[in-house]
Amino acid sequence: MTKKSINIPFVLFFIYIIIQGALRKWFLPSLGSPLLLFQYVLVYYVFMVSKDKRITNLPSFTPAFQTLLYTYILYGFFQVFNISGTTNLIVQTYGFVMHFSFVPFVYLASNIFKDEDTFDYCIKWLNFLIIPLFILGILQFFSPRDAFINRYATEVEHLTAVGSGGKARITGTFSYFTVYGSFLGFILHIFLYQVITSLFKGKLNIIAAVTFGLGLINLFMTGSRGAVVIYVLAESLVLVYLAFSGEAKFLKSLVPLSAIMFLGFIVMISTDAGSIAINDFSDRLFGLNDLDARIDDGFDPFKFYNEAGPIGLGIGTAQFPMEQYLTNRGAFPAFWEDESERIVLEFGAFGYLLVMALRWTIIISCFFIMKKIRKLEYRILALQMILFQSPFPLNISTNIFNYIDGIFYWLAVGLVYFAYNMDRMNNQKKELENSEQNILNLT
Repeated sequence: MTKKSINIPFVLFFIYIIIQGALRKWFLPSLGSPLLLFQYVLVYYVFMVSKDKRITNLPSFTPAFQTLLYTYILYGFFQVFNISGTTNLIVQTYGFVMHFSFVPFVYLASNIFKDEDTFDYCIKWLNFLIIPLFILGILQFFSPRDAFINRYATEVEHLTAVGSGGKARITGTFSYFTVYGSFLGFILHIFLYQVITSLFKGKLNIIAAVTFGLGLINLFMTGSRGAVVIYVLAESLVLVYLAFSGEAKFLKSLVPLSAIMFLGFIVMISTDAGSIAINDFSDRLFGLNDLDARIDDGFDPFKFYNEAGPIGLGIGTAQFPMEQYLTNRGAFPAFWEDESERIVLEFGAFGYLLVMALRWTIIISCFFIMKKIRKLEYRILALQMILFQSPFPLNISTNIFNYIDGIFYWLAVGLVYFAYNMDRMNNQKKELENSEQNILNLT
């Protein structure tokens, strides 16, 4: 692998999504909107330079997958001309960008990372980029809630949310704790994958283990019940899958991996950073009484059908930043929050069913792709990315109205196919080596 194989625009884009929240809330708050929108300019540039026709290891998609995806995009284009909610085209333009900007990651992840060496190299340097972010998160947790580093991307600092113990719910460099929780929910999969694969190779990656531990503490410090529970359940399923895989390489590493996790747990509960974060999270998980209502809302997507009808009020109209531009505000309910409500308001009942059908088709397609992967390491990466996707078809997470979820949802789909491509290239390499060896044996 050479430096030329690293996709520099993607690296710059990834760095920018980490620092743009810091720019918006600490350094250039008056330029909040332009700084947020600039990430879309960067991602389009990533897609342009990643579309290399010489790359032949692009994934194959099922007809159902492609048909529903293209129908979704065409329906979104149709919604640009739906002016039921507003005649201000700023809203529709913003909505189209939010819905579809990150979809190309599905097709281009294999181009961006190219092969296993490039992927491993990127993860290696990601550790050094992320460790300072995790340390900052711990500093935020132990700083006063009105401290400068605890402000959000708003001029009103006192809005910072706190846990039951009076500690701030941390944001890292991101704009809000919900966005940071989404980021951690994805990135910790990558670091645990790095730890597991290092154990397969017989040598624990200490830096990856430290990064993962710091990140896990940060996840609890966000106080986000959904992010924590979803991540812990997902990785538990990964470990159960590994335990029942029967693979000798994992069974040999099971003892050191269990020892590392147990040691990490002891460190967490015996330090202020870990124990207070866990206690605050537990109080939110078991002490608040709004969980049932949130679950009921998530599984009642058509509550606003009377307002939205079969085709909705137009793309972008349920985006909170766009509320000020709605010229027909009276057509909307007084308040909406859950993603299912927003999709129905924008796309109507038909659009909601289309989006859900697409998400279920994607995750089922990814599952069948994973089953084709032979090498355990690649299968683990694919499984982690499938489990990351699993809350989206259930309306628990949003890949439309939270830009971080949008980035990593589509990237996760692309990484499933990338894992398949790595496995395919690995199998082709082995077949070539076997053929060469057979030829040598014959001669």
